[in-house]
Amino acid sequence: MTQRILRQVALLAVLVSFVACRPEFQTQSQLQEVRVLAMLSSLLEVDFQDTVTVQPVVFIPDERSVVLERWTFCPISLGAELGYQCVLEACNVELTSSEVGGSVTFSPGAQAIACITALSELQGGSEPEGSVDANEGLPDVVNTVLSYDIVSDEDTTLTTVLEIPLWLGEAPTERNVPPALVSVSINGELLSPSGGVVTAPRLEDIELSVVVDESSLQPYVDNVGRDRVEEALVSFYATKGRFEVERRIGVDVTNTLSFYSENQAGELELLLPPEGLTDTDTSMTVYVVIRDGRGGQSVAGPYVVEFSGS
Repeated sequence: MTQRILRQVALLAVLVSFVACRPEFQTQSQLQEVRVLAMLSSLLEVDFQDTVTVQPVVFIPDERSVVLERWTFCPISLGAELGYQCVLEACNVELTSSEVGGSVTFSPGAQAIACITALSELQGGSEPEGSVDANEGLPDVVNTVLSYDIVSDEDTTLTTVLEIPLWLGEAPTERNVPPALVSVSINGELLSPSGGVVTAPRLEDIELSVVVDESSLQPYVDNVGRDRVEEALVSFYATKGRFEVERRIGVDVTNTLSFYSENQAGELELLLPPEGLTDTDTSMTVYVVIRDGRGGQSVAGPYVVEFSGS
């Protein structure tokens, strides 16, 4: 790694830092269409030598399919406010997976070097104007951006963005890691984080309990210099029914899924399909996703709930 390349990366980081911000994605608990539930990265922050693998978690209903998939990596973007546009089109890198919903593996650092080389060639090999010392007044890290686009058979396009911090110098010894799941229970039955099958009485409330390893929530310094500790944001998803809330914050949380709603008169009414059950529905699927607010994500499921009395 030459000092010249590091200086150019640092300068570009300063130029884009004024428009960069962390996106906030709204979640919806109902799974009625193709959805990207999470983007699981083998490393949450990298240096120039690291290789990273990213695995999407995609829910595809039985009657739906994905007809097109596209992975794009930008080592230096113009930030969320400008739609994560790459600083130079030549810096956009197309990645491929072996199958729809498969993982991609790449080196953010190597792509950043290639991007800077392309920028340098456009400048005729000249240095950026002014003298830049990468060790004075410049960020230690820049956010690279991985975009995942899928098109369903209903011609619906979904775009999911994952920011991967790239350290310009040496990465910290203790890096950011995803939140760790301790347990998931459905109606009191303890289940594997990778999924499982349970039986529940048809149309009766279903109780979910999620426990997160508190020690996996790490301390950090936020954008204004305050010492903080990550919080576990637990999101719930299901193909049928309605959760009491879509998300809970905490390391030991519960949620209730019901097949009824309260009308204006305060009376309970059965939910109508597709949210409610049809006469032919004999099961439903549930997922749980835990996020730490700093890019860390963990997924539990799928859990198949088979209805007794169907």
